[in-house]
Amino acid sequence: SFQIIYIKLIELFVTLSIISGISPVAFIVVVVFGSLVLFFILKFVFGSSKVLLVIFLFYFILIVIVAASIMSVGPPAPST
Repeated sequence: SFQIIYIKLIELFVTLSIISGISPVAFIVVVVFGSLVLFFILKFVFGSSKVLLVIFLFYFILIVIVAASIMSVGPPAPST
């Protein structure tokens, strides 16, 4: 069931990156690797899926805010 949630999160990131004009590939690579690493660390430390999901969602929201602020400061994406 978590794989379905994770796929939905990736789809949401793709949508967000397209809307905000960020390069979707770079955005997804950073987010997916970052969240996967965090997921496995948390799963190893806690083992509880409920605690894991709450922290994962918090991390998800945090990374969106951070990425959005970084991208808005950086050079604008070329509009084609």
